[in-house]
Amino acid sequence: AGATPGADIVIIDAATLTQTAVTNDLKNFTESSPRWSPDGTKLMYSAVSINEPGNGDIVIRPADGTGTPLLPIPDETNGDDVYPVYSPDGKYIAFSSNRSGSYDIYVFDQSVSVLYQLTSTEDEDYPGAWGQ
Repeated sequence: AGATPGADIVIIDAATLTQTAVTNDLKNFTESSPRWSPDGTKLMYSAVSINEPGNGDIVIRPADGTGTPLLPIPDETNGDDVYPVYSPDGKYIAFSSNRSGSYDIYVFDQSVSVLYQLTSTEDEDYPGAWGQ
């Protein structure tokens, strides 16, 4: 009773049931599609502000919930960036965005901060996983 309503990303240790809050903004943001980095030290997810629905950003932060969240992908168009997926080596991030009209797949090269658009169709395109 008396708890502030909202939802956040929490990691639960299966052995000890210890909970670690990764986010703690309650209802201010809606976080979705969390993914572990290949080395297991970070979580990446899409976050949408309650004040800007339809304008999701990709966020990366340490999995222990410490540190400042990073917004690695520039978005001058206020597009909705969703469903992020790390490449197996962690160098690239694939995601879907409607920054060009419909949802297309983009790949962001983190090492040189370059964004590539992979699809350009009227259909909605979403990444699932990287091929091996």
